[in-house]
Amino acid sequence: MAQTSSAVGQGSTGQASAPGRYAIFITGHASPYTEEKYGGYGQLLETLLREPGEEWERFVVLEGKFPTAEQLAKFDGFVLTGSRHDAHAGEPWILQLIDVLKEAFAKKQRILGVCFGHQVLCRALGGTTGRSTAGWEMGLREVKVDEKLRAKPYGAGLPATVRVYESHQDQASAIPPGGELLGASERTPIEIFAVGDVALGFQGHPEFNLDVLTDLIEDRRAKGVLTDEEADAALESAYETTADTKAIQEFCIAFLKGKHVSEVQAEKPLDEELEKN
Repeated sequence: MAQTSSAVGQGSTGQASAPGRYAIFITGHASPYTEEKYGGYGQLLETLLREPGEEWERFVVLEGKFPTAEQLAKFDGFVLTGSRHDAHAGEPWILQLIDVLKEAFAKKQRILGVCFGHQVLCRALGGTTGRSTAGWEMGLREVKVDEKLRAKPYGAGLPATVRVYESHQDQASAIPPGGELLGASERTPIEIFAVGDVALGFQGHPEFNLDVLTDLIEDRRAKGVLTDEEADAALESAYETTADTKAIQEFCIAFLKGKHVSEVQAEKPLDEELEKN
């Protein structure tokens, strides 16, 4: 069963309007700590992207809980979470998700994917993904924003370089046909891509705060996924400076909802909102 939340308000013009409807596809579960304190990846992304007057639902597609065709048709856009799973794998739920994304894209329903979501969206639209030869990318990273993105209505508020939390060992290796490369970093050549004004992939985690990232790094250290050296380096980068969460938040909202970034109404500090959930 889908999880639903809603709010009543006005659109960005100040006039009453029909609320936008958005669905989050949960493709992975967070640690027990993050699930308990923040509500998991779905809640983190809803907190990041929600504006007044909207309806949001969540579907745990990782467990095969997909919306029906009738449900799919009612949404204006979809958001894909991160996951420990491989976007290039052949698990049945991943293949079903790819079919759903193809259908949504064909109907011009907007799609925003982060981390695993970025990768599986790339694959669904004809790009390629796989394991990075650079190994794990963990911590705070600088992403160079292409001028093409900064010239778009939804990217107008972005600086030339943004700092974002990252946690991945897979990556998109070739963008889909007709797509644009809009951001890159030293170790990840495809950080941001878009296909028209319908699909956007973002490799980083704009929904994370420092607490969530720290917990994830320590969890992976404890499980032997990261060496002490890798975990310490990731933490050092994360605590050295701050992420550009606000600018990235507004950019993601503007894309998903077809707005100019100046129309975005996400005014509360993100960490303050996260602590309430």
